[in-house]
Amino acid sequence: MKTILLIDSDQRRRELYARILSRRGHSVLHAQSAQSAREQVARRPVDLCVVDSELEDATGTGFLKASCGELGAAKVVFLSTFFQQDSRLYDQLTRELGVELVLHKPIAPLEFGVQIDNLLEAPDTETLTADSTVEREVGDMREAFIDELRAELEELSDQVRSARREPVSADQLSDARQVARRLQSVAGRHGYFDVGQSAGALEQALERVEEVCPEERTSAWSAVDTALRNARASSLHLESNRDNGAGDEPTNSAPPPTSTVLLVDDDQEFVDKAQSLGDQLLIHVCQATSSQEALHKLDECASGPEAIFINVDMGDDFDAFSLVRQIRARGEAKPTPLAFISEEGKLRDRVQAAHAGAVLFLDKPVDSTEFSQAVHQLVSLKRAAQPTVLVIDDDRDFVGQARRLFDAHDMVLAHLDDSTDVLQQLERTNPDAVVINATMSGVSGFDLCRMLRTIPRWQDLPIVFVSDKGGLDARVAAFRGGADDFLLKPVAAEELLARVEVRIERSRLMRQRADRDVLTGLLTRRAFLEAVAARISEVRRKGKPLAFCLLDLDHFKQINDTHGHIAGDRVLAGLGRLLQNRFRFEDLRGRWGGEEFAIAIVNEDAATAKKVLERIQKEFEAVEFEGADGQTFQVTFSAGIAQVPGDGQEADQLLKTADERLYAAKAAGRNQIFCDNSAASD
Repeated sequence: MKTILLIDSDQRRRELYARILSRRGHSVLHAQSAQSAREQVARRPVDLCVVDSELEDATGTGFLKASCGELGAAKVVFLSTFFQQDSRLYDQLTRELGVELVLHKPIAPLEFGVQIDNLLEAPDTETLTADSTVEREVGDMREAFIDELRAELEELSDQVRSARREPVSADQLSDARQVARRLQSVAGRHGYFDVGQSAGALEQALERVEEVCPEERTSAWSAVDTALRNARASSLHLESNRDNGAGDEPTNSAPPPTSTVLLVDDDQEFVDKAQSLGDQLLIHVCQATSSQEALHKLDECASGPEAIFINVDMGDDFDAFSLVRQIRARGEAKPTPLAFISEEGKLRDRVQAAHAGAVLFLDKPVDSTEFSQAVHQLVSLKRAAQPTVLVIDDDRDFVGQARRLFDAHDMVLAHLDDSTDVLQQLERTNPDAVVINATMSGVSGFDLCRMLRTIPRWQDLPIVFVSDKGGLDARVAAFRGGADDFLLKPVAAEELLARVEVRIERSRLMRQRADRDVLTGLLTRRAFLEAVAARISEVRRKGKPLAFCLLDLDHFKQINDTHGHIAGDRVLAGLGRLLQNRFRFEDLRGRWGGEEFAIAIVNEDAATAKKVLERIQKEFEAVEFEGADGQTFQVTFSAGIAQVPGDGQEADQLLKTADERLYAAKAAGRNQIFCDNSAASD
């Protein structure tokens, strides 16, 4: 049995922690202030101190500094309100103040117990039912906070109104700051970070009111009003989410290039439709009607097809799954994604397709939209960049094993010993999956996982936990914290590879569907904006240029009116496919809306981008489209280009400039590309 001292000014939370630890066989002492904690330690040695960041008479860090040498051999766990992105503070806690583990509130009771046991090297205990009861109480406390929040904000608003009456009252300002500080602490403790950050901003704004001269007070009070509005908005958002039962970075996978698709099917009517659609989308659909012909077509195609579609209903003499085994026996470095097609859709065929590694199973009749989406998905998988896996683990033996494994399977491994620089490393590597050691020193894997799930960009990132302790509580805590998988060390190489690969493949398919415009296959506007913001940050760090282009089809309304909306859709799809096929992996292409398209060309200036677009303009102008009446027609587009640096440093500035130049190109007669203001004014 270990003796643990809980130092926390919140009595109810202290009692909850005590119940969790007592059920795990520990003896628990209580202290609500730094002074009472010192008195407890002086009377009785303890094995572990759990120190909250805010105490009645000091901060948690202040207590640790003043208590240097008084805690003896006791280990220290620090409870922080917000995840510390400041590595200096983290270093201060772990290196200067001797903190062995930093936990970030709110802490799930089950996870809290697992973390403490891991630190004390206590045996695994199965206390799931007991901890679940405590967890419900924590949930009740969070609910109560939401109920009380509106009244807290009203009190704060009243104090601010009173404080801003001239002459400004220092006492009333101090009272308002204390309420804001308390609200920040309590909100962070319950995990409501938006409210906490707004309250923190309000406290800072109130401090500035007191510091500035009377002439500057108007702007200082304006900042106070903004912080109050943000806090109210966050409060309403919490209430709305609760009432509705509620608790966005696009992938960098390569867009489909000029594609060859092998279609093994003797249904000539379906093949003709697929080839006609392929012509519109600039995809070469190559037909085979037997296994022998299919293998021959594969031999003819030097680089191989980007996707293979096989009809399983081609007669008794044809065995689709035997053909797949022969294809796989050819030993491709990166297997070609497979889809099966069937009119009957038998359960047996579906099961065999899954065993054969099929990505999709399509039921006939397959319409053009469904086939186009299927092609986009399969080709994206084939041409996707090397998967990157970020491993966060201080176990050098495991990291070495993972590196050798991933290197052998064409995957990139990035590594961190701890989570200090995890956000910066995520930005640098943009990984496809993360492998986290659940029991690292410092910030734990559980806490790190929960933090990542609060950041929109990383909420869908596959996270696989590895641990040398695999009790039920640890596994449940991992999954409740947002983990996708949990593996117990030592991990079999084949199992680690299979689990990571499956998570990456599923994640890429889901992102592909969510971030791609159905008709054109390009990024949606939202996905494009998120991606271009990351590209702009990257080129600014490296001191490189970036060209931002807006394209608009000329006379598109007239095309719809004259040739029909189906023909208009073919034009949009044709330009979308051309844009996908004529750029590099790192460049971005998106459908901006309607007949507008957006492109970001990385490491190139506006003049170079104009030359690239001029070539595409000529190529697109030569494409013939067919209208509803069988009449053929051709289409042109106009474009405006802005660049970093020169036209702005943010996406909205580039968009404004590119849009102005696009408008000027339209006004100058269309079918033109403007990349500077001198061209627009000519």
